[in-house]
Amino acid sequence: MRNKSVIIIVESGAMIALAVFFNFLKIYQLPNGGSVTLGSMVPIMFLAWRRGWRTGLLAGGAFGIIDFMLKPYYLHWMQFFLDYLLAFGLLGLVGFWQRKKSIAAVTAAVLVAGTLRFVSHVVSGVFFWFKGIEYSIAIAGSIQYNAAFMVPEIIISLVLMIMLTRREWHVS
Repeated sequence: MRNKSVIIIVESGAMIALAVFFNFLKIYQLPNGGSVTLGSMVPIMFLAWRRGWRTGLLAGGAFGIIDFMLKPYYLHWMQFFLDYLLAFGLLGLVGFWQRKKSIAAVTAAVLVAGTLRFVSHVVSGVFFWFKGIEYSIAIAGSIQYNAAFMVPEIIISLVLMIMLTRREWHVS
């Protein structure tokens, strides 16, 4: 049992490192944060899919902390929580579909985790970036801004996760 724990820790460290590496491979970056990468969410999602939601949640939170350390910016501690710890930790929810051998399960897992990360960023945007603006305009602005990077990021992650999981199943 102890060897399995060591393997999971090593695998988690490797996946976090891969996520950080892919986070530097940007397709485009928005001016106030947020970018489309070449699959930076995938290593955390794949880890969660293999090892479960708890491991994914911890690895996602660690990835969020590292992302913050590499480009630190926040207006309030709650924004730090929403944009880094919670948003990236939510990627671990893919683990609820742990090792389900269907494209539908992988698709649902990626869409749920990616959408919840998007929601976390939207809530943060409403409260911290659009302060003093009418509430409905703040929500619309935050949705629009965050969708500009999260929708492509979710699509890229979905394609890559399907490719990775199909390869692991040895399904043609």
